[in-house]
Amino acid sequence: MAQARVSSLAVAGASLVAAAASLSGCMKPAARLAVAQPAPMTTPVRGEQTQPLPIRIGLPVDPGPALQNGKVHALPSTIDIPPNAASNGAAYYYQGGSMIAFDLVRASVRWRRTAQGLPNTIVATPYGVAFVQQYPQPLTYLSAQTGAQIFGVKDTTVSGALDGVLFAKNNDTFSFFAADAKTGEKLWGTYGGGMQIAGPPQIRDGTLLQPFVDDGAILETRLYAFDPANGHAKWDTLSNAQPLGFRSNVVYVDSTWFPEQMDNYMPLTVAAIDIRSGKKLDEFTYAPDPQQNAATYRNSNMKAYVAGGFVYLKVNGTWYRYDADRDASDAHPSRLQNVDIVAAFDSGTLLANSGHNAYVATGSESAMTLRTLPGGAIRSPVAQGANGIAYAVAGTTLYRFNSQGDPHAVGSVGCGSVEAVLPWPGHVAVMCAHHEELFADSSQAAPVAIAPQRIPQGRLALHAFTLPPAPGFMHQWWVGPVTPSSNGGVVMSLDHGALNFAGAIAYVSKDGRIRTIPDGRDLAPPPPGSRFAPTQPRSQWPPKPTTIVQDTSGNVWFNNALWPVLYKLDTANRLTNSVVGETSANAWRRGAIRLARGPDGQAWFARSHPTREIARADGSRAFPIPLQYGDALILVPARDGFWFLSQTQLVHMTLTGRFTATPLPAELQNVRTGPGLRVTSAGDALWIASGAYVARMNERGVLAHYNLPDATLGVNAMVTGCDGSLYIAENAPEVLRLRPGAKSFERYDIEYRQLDGFTRTPDCTIWFVEGSNMPTQHVGTLAQ
Repeated sequence: MAQARVSSLAVAGASLVAAAASLSGCMKPAARLAVAQPAPMTTPVRGEQTQPLPIRIGLPVDPGPALQNGKVHALPSTIDIPPNAASNGAAYYYQGGSMIAFDLVRASVRWRRTAQGLPNTIVATPYGVAFVQQYPQPLTYLSAQTGAQIFGVKDTTVSGALDGVLFAKNNDTFSFFAADAKTGEKLWGTYGGGMQIAGPPQIRDGTLLQPFVDDGAILETRLYAFDPANGHAKWDTLSNAQPLGFRSNVVYVDSTWFPEQMDNYMPLTVAAIDIRSGKKLDEFTYAPDPQQNAATYRNSNMKAYVAGGFVYLKVNGTWYRYDADRDASDAHPSRLQNVDIVAAFDSGTLLANSGHNAYVATGSESAMTLRTLPGGAIRSPVAQGANGIAYAVAGTTLYRFNSQGDPHAVGSVGCGSVEAVLPWPGHVAVMCAHHEELFADSSQAAPVAIAPQRIPQGRLALHAFTLPPAPGFMHQWWVGPVTPSSNGGVVMSLDHGALNFAGAIAYVSKDGRIRTIPDGRDLAPPPPGSRFAPTQPRSQWPPKPTTIVQDTSGNVWFNNALWPVLYKLDTANRLTNSVVGETSANAWRRGAIRLARGPDGQAWFARSHPTREIARADGSRAFPIPLQYGDALILVPARDGFWFLSQTQLVHMTLTGRFTATPLPAELQNVRTGPGLRVTSAGDALWIASGAYVARMNERGVLAHYNLPDATLGVNAMVTGCDGSLYIAENAPEVLRLRPGAKSFERYDIEYRQLDGFTRTPDCTIWFVEGSNMPTQHVGTLAQ
């Protein structure tokens, strides 16, 4: 799989080169070089050969007699598109610049309201209709009876409604929230979801499942799982469509990573996910009959279901079947001759067409049995309700199917062209080309119980100062680490852009005065006789620090993310640097050093490969790191020395050079210094966060551990207050606080999209830095 991903990215890179070459056509042509053309690459086609699955014809289904012919209404001449949402006797559609509520019982327009732009989604509830007008119009919610606006929410997309609760995503704050559909009151909100709504929500085994599109290096559709009572995100996983099916506490998802399809014949990969934990139980790829389908399957309308222990996959107009939860080659690959699957139910029952007839189909390991459904072939969309009831028209009969797929005849449909089937409690309407047929259907399934709680959210006051804009075309800083300064403020590094243009060291005083070095003045030369060498030209610095400290003399020390170099900016603005440890040319390719301020008020560093030591930055003291403790990946101050993390251990070192170690828990094993890991000192212990797991540790091991409220959010920064509270900034406009002895986090909204740095000054003030990609960047303090 990894090899396929690499090759697909290589193809993308080649496309960019080709595009650049085509753009250069408007320039003076360069002399042509004779270049040997590489042989065309061929990807081996792999997959499974299939055999026809035996089809048996069983006894016809007896769905009972149709109850009625339905009440036929002529549709108003203003309707030329079918409504696509209905509830409580009203159907809703957009036409001619208006949102229209059509009374299905009276066959007349109940109300119309001017709307700007075609809505992308219309969601109906017993109380009204929600829709999003053309950007930048807000999410609008109108009364079912009068069309009056009940509420509106700026820059928000609605995903669906369950049991009178609306679910929506605010695209400005990235908050996924639940609201009372009757009043618009917000019940809960969470930042643990994806970016853009990608389909309706559903409840399974007490879990709210919602698909999103996440925008990163590529667009990916992912399935997120929430606690419906409070909105806490449980997990997320790649899922290119709505869930394919369910089994007990398992959800099956389409986990095909589409760049792989650029390189291989790979129609479908199915992952089985534990709904409760998000753990991937298994994952298999299916590629039937490669000799027939490999060259053309991408152009087909692929569909898939997982039901009754089988995976059903449609490729190039043919349905295939595999045993679920088995390797494809060992899953009895077979194909269904002349059978088109229309819907699948939880029990494994299928609704299918074959020829001019509709069938209720059931599968066994050796065959498929088709039972004729009277009336003719399915000729309408299958309308699936939130309560598990589905409706479809087969020939001249309207059928209702319960969650197990058992059919029941509702009524006879006389129209020749079915445009839509719209159910709501107690009734179902069949919308035809020129009229509507309305049926009573009193049999109802139990509602989906979600019982959301009204969750109050506090607000955290921030006292902020605006950072000066960066020079150059980007006008934004890449904010680096922040550390306390000697005057009660902070010192931090600022990098301009990914290519490190015009960086600076910024000094921020308690009253918000901000000074950057360089600031238009030349840096002073290094002092005579210094063991440090002059640094590179001013435009090249600072070279992406990952740690920064100020010692008691006012010197600012910082490192380089890519090189084993130690930089010193003294109080006279003299900048010098020195290679730490090995001095050969190879030293410049051995990675960064780690920095921390020691309990003696001096700057210390840790270095691994090939020099393994923890030492003072001024060179006065050094302690070699014994081999058994591994590499010092992160250096953190302790009361009597330092902590450092290796891949598998937490190591404590005193200022006398005594080392002790304890194994990291499994959740923190093989950690690296990437964005998923954050560490902060806590006096006689330290806090370590990786993913959604947070642990307080010392040399005795784990003292306490917690899971973040939202398992899908990342930790940007952590700091401890003087009272022992832990503060966490997430990739969201909120801050978490864990008080000493508390069992769960408190959540606080903030006015900024996210914070990227924390530190605490000796007077117990907690400072923050607002991160990159913000219209205006800030540094300041937060109220505790």
